Amino acid sequence: MSFVELNKSTVTVKKDELLAEIRKNRAKHQEIYEDAKAGYFDAVIDMLEDKVDLAREESSDLNLYEINTLVYPVNHTKDYDRVIRMLEMSTADDVTISETQFSNYVLDEWAWKQEFISTSSNYTNTKR
Repeated sequence: MSFVELNKSTVTVKKDELLAEIRKNRAKHQEIYEDAKAGYFDAVIDMLEDKVDLAREESSDLNLYEINTLVYPVNHTKDYDRVIRMLEMSTADDVTISETQFSNYVLDEWAWKQEFISTSSNYTNTKR
């Protein structure tokens, strides 16, 4: 990424390079989400099958509250899509972004990122 101007806590970058970074991060996020979603439903099915077996056995170990412990992964692709669309509509070749925006868009460090990875890793081997 070329830095045209560095001023306090903002940086001016080439729009096309920024778009490429955001699209790459979005694709990675979408892949993690899809894997986690599939893993979530596998976990739900496994748990429900276990519960059905216990119910058929009329077991006192049957605990339906455990189903509520499974947390559905959250898809944040709209966060990426919004920024991508804003940049696509911008007529500027260079854009100035804040340190926080740089952290989000380039470094892929969002306020929700740790929770997303934590939830996703319950259903995949994701540690990204």
